[in-house]
Amino acid sequence: MKNQKLIKTAENLDTLVKVCRGILSAVGIVCLVFAVLVLILGSKMYDTVNFSIDLDYLKLHLAEGIQLEEGPLNLYLILSLLVVFGLTMAVCYGLKQCRNILAPMKEGRPFAENVPACLKKLALTVLIGGAVMELCGIAERMILAHACSVEQLFHPDRVVLVEEAYTVDFSFILVFCIIQFLSYIFTYGQELQKESDETL
Repeated sequence: MKNQKLIKTAENLDTLVKVCRGILSAVGIVCLVFAVLVLILGSKMYDTVNFSIDLDYLKLHLAEGIQLEEGPLNLYLILSLLVVFGLTMAVCYGLKQCRNILAPMKEGRPFAENVPACLKKLALTVLIGGAVMELCGIAERMILAHACSVEQLFHPDRVVLVEEAYTVDFSFILVFCIIQFLSYIFTYGQELQKESDETL
């Protein structure tokens, strides 16, 4: 007995994951190329006149003529680009594991042998990737603090505009899709269990 709803959902999710993986791979490669260009060309690769610094939800626009130390700033930008590259590669690896999980589900076999191993790899990727991202975030803030004295940032002559920028995290949509998909899997498992019980 094959659950057509499960198969159709798995096929749609597999297509979405495949497209997302392709886009993220391209973004990662572009970030890597820009990191190399910043390493070679330095401040020629970015705008040094209209510079702003993000402090969580506050964005400080620096006045013209404020000079930031080029060495730490270059290092900050290179590290930021490499972090994005690493993040995209980690997410691509996670999406590959998702496709490995979806492959047997597209055939109506949600309880295939490789699924638990793929889920463990996916969980480990999230754990290691999250830890590395937090450490890199600390390193980025330390480097940025050396590029411009934090104490001087709040001097009225140095900051021309303070902008509040609130962000919205739409990850709950992804979590919803995953939970919804898991509900199909468990529904299918319940049907199998029911058939097994009736056979006995």
